[in-house]
Amino acid sequence: MVKDPSSHSACKHEWERIALQKRNDQENALAKFADWRINVLKPTSDVSQLPLKKLTDGEQSIVNCDATTLADLIRKRVYTSVEVVFAFAKAAVVSQDATNYLTEIFIEEALDRAQELDKHLEVSGNVVGPLHGVPVSIKDHIKIMGLDMSTGNISRAYKEYADKDAVVVDILRKAGAVLFVKTQNPQSYSSLETTNNICGRTINPFNTKFTSGGSSGSESASISCHGSNLGVGADIGCSIRVPAAHCSLHGLKALN
Repeated sequence: MVKDPSSHSACKHEWERIALQKRNDQENALAKFADWRINVLKPTSDVSQLPLKKLTDGEQSIVNCDATTLADLIRKRVYTSVEVVFAFAKAAVVSQDATNYLTEIFIEEALDRAQELDKHLEVSGNVVGPLHGVPVSIKDHIKIMGLDMSTGNISRAYKEYADKDAVVVDILRKAGAVLFVKTQNPQSYSSLETTNNICGRTINPFNTKFTSGGSSGSESASISCHGSNLGVGADIGCSIRVPAAHCSLHGLKALN
C-alpha cells in the first residue's frame, strides 16, 4: 500500500513518479471496496486462509470450489454468476493486501458481465459456454482490450493500452468466463520470482517470508489464497510450473 499517495514531490526521478502514480491508481480502484480491506500481517505469517475470514459461509463455499464444479453449479442455478464473481472479488481484495499480486482491477465491469450472463441463462435456459459465469484472473502481459500494458515495466506504463483481446482472452470470453483482475509479472518476464519497480514483490501465501515463484507467481499467489480459482499465466522456462510447485497447485504448460 502507498504510504503517501497525496504528493509526488518526494520523487527524485521520473520513473519513481510514474510508479507512484500507478500504485495510486491501484489504491483508488481498491478504495471502492474499503470494507473488504485488511491490515498487512507480520512477514512470517501464513495468510493462505485469511480471505475466508472476510467471507460469509456461503461465499466460503463458493471460493472453495474448483472451476469445473463452479461451472456446473452455475449451470444448475445453485449459484448465480453474480454471487460467484462477488465472492471471488471479495477474496481477491483481501488476497491483494496479504500477498501484493494485483495490477489492473475491474471488478465492477466483471459484475456487470456476470449479471448479463445470469440474465442470458434465465431467459434462454442455456449457458454461453463451458465456463459460463466462472471468474478468471489473467497475467498482466496478456492483452485485455482497453487496459494498460505496463506489465511491470515503468517505461511502458500509461503508454501502451491493449487495442484488442489476446487470443486466449477471446477464447475465455466465448466460453463464458468472467475476467475481473490482472496479476503482476516481473519486469523481465523470465524470472523465478515475481517482483518489479511498480508494484513490488508478490509473496507466498503459505509463508510470506518466501516467494510465490515466477514469472506467473502472482497467479499462483492468487489461486492459493482464494483470490481466484482459475488463472492464465505463460510458460517458456518453467514460468507456470515453478509457481505451481511453490504454491501446491496444478499448472498446465500448453504445447505448440
